[in-house]
Amino acid sequence: MTPKKPTMNAARRAWMQSLKPGDSVLCWAGGWNAPGWRLMTVERADPPHLQVSTIREETWGWGATFVGATTGYSTEKGKLSAVIYPPDDTMAQEGLRLDNIRRSLRKRSWFDVSDSAVERIAAILKEEQP
Repeated sequence: MTPKKPTMNAARRAWMQSLKPGDSVLCWAGGWNAPGWRLMTVERADPPHLQVSTIREETWGWGATFVGATTGYSTEKGKLSAVIYPPDDTMAQEGLRLDNIRRSLRKRSWFDVSDSAVERIAAILKEEQP
């Protein structure tokens, strides 16, 4: 689930201004190395950037990204490359849930999974496509 560039409304502006190191955010990053949603932590960075990073995960490893300190997103060649949302944002939570499922599925030894389970999983993933 790729997000759209967020609108800078008063609530988002206030949330961005309230962020401090150690705060949790939901981040979507579209980089070449495992794009998707993750729960990340705000860290210090030189203005005009804000760094968010995740601790080493079994399914993905360590990662960090930079977003605009006032906007909460970054672009690359005119396309959204990273964006952060509050941990209680329902759209971001759904994206994180689905990406965690996808990461779990990638780790699975498919030779041990029954054909009927693979068919059910395929049907679910087919429903998720836009």
